[in-house]
Amino acid sequence: MAIHNFALLTSASSDARLLGFDQQTLVQLGFLFFNTALVIAALCYLLYKPVRKFLKDRSDRIAKQLADAAGAELSASELKERYEAKLRDIDTEREAILEETRKTAREKARRIIDDARLEADTLKNRAMLDIERETENSKERLKKHIIELSALMSAKFVARALGESDQTRLLDEAIRELEVH
Repeated sequence: MAIHNFALLTSASSDARLLGFDQQTLVQLGFLFFNTALVIAALCYLLYKPVRKFLKDRSDRIAKQLADAAGAELSASELKERYEAKLRDIDTEREAILEETRKTAREKARRIIDDARLEADTLKNRAMLDIERETENSKERLKKHIIELSALMSAKFVARALGESDQTRLLDEAIRELEVH
């Protein structure tokens, strides 16, 4: 059988057969490979630069977007830092305002208490003066009342003991003394 195959190979040159393909099939395969190579070369020539340009543009666009994103992130970071600094400043200012308000409130409360004490002392002094005046007036009224009562009693006593002319003279003397004082 090996001899038979060898014979077929040697006889193939007469029939133009190679690996079991006839000459027409081999020529068609050659044209097919040539056409495929030609189409690949044409596509490479026509599409290589545009595809390469498209990929480069896309790569540049992505790089630009990454750079913009990095810039935006940096900007956002700076903005965040500024806002955090403002928040710290606001907290500090709020504390200062609260402390100032507390201080003002304490001072105002102290002034109100001092004013109340002063007013209480003034009212107390005025009341004491009113009490003293009223006491003096009461003493004066009591004195007058006692004097009147004494005079009345004396008048009755004297009226019993003295005559009418003596009573008139004593009454005139008492009125003159009262007018002098």
